[in-house]
Amino acid sequence: MRATTLRGPRGLVIIGVVAAVLLAGLGWGLFHPRDAPGLRLGLAGPFRDSSLTAAREIGVSDVLVEVEWRRAEPRQGQLDEEYLRDKAQQVARLRAQGFRIALNTGIQDAPEWLLERPGARFVNQFGDAYTERPVPNLLFGTELRPLAASYLTRLLDRLGTEFSLVRVGGGPLGELSYPWIRNSDGRVENFYWAFDDNAMRANPVPEWRPGMPSDRAEAHRFLTWYLDSLARYQNWQISTLRGAGFGGPVAVLYPSYGMRPGDAEIAIDNNLGGTSAVEESGDVQRGYDFARQVSALTDLNTVIYATWGEQVDVVAYLAFLAHDDGRPAMAENSGANSRDEIDRALRNAADQGLVAFYLVRAEDLTCECNGLATLDDVARTYQSLAESPRRPLRRRGASRERGHGSSWPRSTRAVGCV
Repeated sequence: MRATTLRGPRGLVIIGVVAAVLLAGLGWGLFHPRDAPGLRLGLAGPFRDSSLTAAREIGVSDVLVEVEWRRAEPRQGQLDEEYLRDKAQQVARLRAQGFRIALNTGIQDAPEWLLERPGARFVNQFGDAYTERPVPNLLFGTELRPLAASYLTRLLDRLGTEFSLVRVGGGPLGELSYPWIRNSDGRVENFYWAFDDNAMRANPVPEWRPGMPSDRAEAHRFLTWYLDSLARYQNWQISTLRGAGFGGPVAVLYPSYGMRPGDAEIAIDNNLGGTSAVEESGDVQRGYDFARQVSALTDLNTVIYATWGEQVDVVAYLAFLAHDDGRPAMAENSGANSRDEIDRALRNAADQGLVAFYLVRAEDLTCECNGLATLDDVARTYQSLAESPRRPLRRRGASRERGHGSSWPRSTRAVGCV
């Protein structure tokens, strides 16, 4: 992990020891446990009590509890105490069953009273506001951030802070992302969501728009600022959780395939016109520059979280970035998987040294329908991993030349993917 506050060999040793102690205390040490495969299994809802019981029997140890800001604070300053009491009881009930609890705070699902405020909506280069989901523009609307910070403080006051991790992202679906809109063909539109009044005051090229000629490097200046702004937003989310009293691991959710080294330059050469191959997936417009975001992290106790765990290349790339930066990595699947997909995803997670793998849409695993993988399928793979030799996580510095250079191999993109 980066040591930026203490100087000299002694300082580096101190930070290394503190980080190792933190990870070991969470069961996320530098080496895999002796009595289990090298990753924990988690479960995300919706789920029934019977699903939880069956999941626990096959080795699932973590459960995700999700909260929505719009339901928790339907009126400014007034929490829905009944809703939060139900969530607190759910947490207590799951803990009593022996699960570790992860938390999704739901700041991406903002209440109407906040979305009605000036600057609360993202705006694209054509002046259109994003309204498909209740995502607040806390990225550029910094005057709105104290309202989110107040919510998080009161939420943790009600639910406590003893969570195995808290997830952050702040964009649609709770991931680190700008908004997006798909056209009738399922492709992500070439929209850049940084043209609201607040964003325009910070925009280094306020008269320029994506697709226009870039004679004075406007495309480069804009995209650099656009991507850096999202990276800074991830750090604000983490620091705000710290201010609200949470000291445990914070998992940053990185979605979809993501940009690769050289993609930004290709998009810039195209003046961000949306017609280059690297832009057609929408990853550039949505800001999925994982290398930039991971390297920008300043908090030591963070986890790199891949949200497309079935994709071997995605997990391998994010795991490399995480371990190269001295951080643990984890993943989740996207649901509705076949037996082979789940088997491949779990084996790849173990091979990449992930600390946890979360199974989303838990009821898919118990319906025994449409050829979907079942909990028994998960159990077979998980047991075989438990019988394999444990392996150390990759250490910082291995294959470093592949971190931010052009030598990372590019795989075929699935256009119109997650």
